[in-house]
Amino acid sequence: MKNILLSLLLLLLISSVLLAEEDMAEKKESLIMKVGHFEKKEEKIMGTGGVIVLKADIEITAKELIYYEKEKRAEISNDVHLVHDKGEISSNTMEAWLEDDQYIFQGNVRMVQNLTDGKFNLMSPYLLLFKEDNSFQAKRGVVIEYNERTMKGEEVIYNDQEETLELIGNVYIEEENGDWVRSERAVFYLETEEFNAEGGVELEIKI
Repeated sequence: MKNILLSLLLLLLISSVLLAEEDMAEKKESLIMKVGHFEKKEEKIMGTGGVIVLKADIEITAKELIYYEKEKRAEISNDVHLVHDKGEISSNTMEAWLEDDQYIFQGNVRMVQNLTDGKFNLMSPYLLLFKEDNSFQAKRGVVIEYNERTMKGEEVIYNDQEETLELIGNVYIEEENGDWVRSERAVFYLETEEFNAEGGVELEIKI
């Protein structure tokens, strides 16, 4: 009887380990790279002559790539363009932390973000995309165009779940009719197109 119980416990333990390994294997994502010219040195992969990187719903195209295998990090440059289910982003350069799903875009960053109703356009020198929840942080002077409205701030934080834009520093929001608001901080709700502002608020309303 004792031997039977030990055998059953051992069987359960082996089954648990195998199931855990299967779960880990399912969670692992594949990274696919297509390059014009491939070169590998130590723990670096270098691609030139046109680059395509595919990961889940993300597709990145550019001209050059350096992939650091140990860090699971890629430096991608020249005509960078990322497309995913929430929109697209282009820039001069991009640093991709692929295991963490974080992407830093720098230099003439342009984004088109898809929303529940419509989309907005963003321009900025710097943008950090958190792909896990599709939120982002843009800074160093940000301009957003949405439904004939212009919004500006030194920094913008976007929450995709709530579809809100938090604008920080030298905030300026101008309506289609020319009405405008200046402040130090504002939160804009994209679904309702309502917003609140605080910190040295100044506004002009056409009458």
